[in-house]
Amino acid sequence: PLSAQDRYNAAVPKPLAAVPELEAELDDLYAAPPESFIRTRNDLAQRLKQAGQIDGAARVKQLRKPTVPLWAVNQLARRYPDEVRALLEAGDRLRVAQEAALRGETQALRAATAAERKLLRDLTQRGEELLRETGHSADPKRIVSTLRTAAVDPAGREAMLEARSSGAAARARARVDHAD
Repeated sequence: PLSAQDRYNAAVPKPLAAVPELEAELDDLYAAPPESFIRTRNDLAQRLKQAGQIDGAARVKQLRKPTVPLWAVNQLARRYPDEVRALLEAGDRLRVAQEAALRGETQALRAATAAERKLLRDLTQRGEELLRETGHSADPKRIVSTLRTAAVDPAGREAMLEARSSGAAARARARVDHAD
C-alpha cells in the first residue's frame, strides 16, 4: 500500500532526463569495478525512482553484484566480443558433434572439442591478464566454468553477449525494461 504522497508522486509526470539512456547506464554498471557495483546500482535505482520509474528502480535494485570471475567474463565480452561469439559458436558445434557421437558418428567430436578448449584457454588467459591489470584475482577454473555455464544457458548466453552477467541468469535473470 502506497502512502498518499507516494501515489501523488507516482501520478505526477517526472522528467526522464534523470535516466536518459537506461541501456547505457546498465552497460556502465556492469563495466565498473566490482567494488563500486552496489553504490552505482543504488544510485541508478534512486535516479529511476526520482524519474517516476518505480518498477524499473525496483528491478535495478534487485540486480546482483557479479562475482569477480563473472565480472572478468563481462569484461572479456566487452573487450573481445568476437572471441566470445566464437566460443559460443564452438560450443554449439561441440553440442552437435556430441549428439552425432551418440549416433555413432564420432569424427567431428575431437575437432569440436579441441576448438572449444582452445577458445576457453585463450579467453581464460585474457581474463587472468585483465584481473592482474585491475588488481583483482580469481581462480582461473572459475573463469572457465563461468564461461562454460554462460555459454550453455540461453539466458546466460544473452547476458554474456550483453556483458551483463551477474550469476542471476541461471536463476531466471530479471530483465530491466525501458518502459514501466
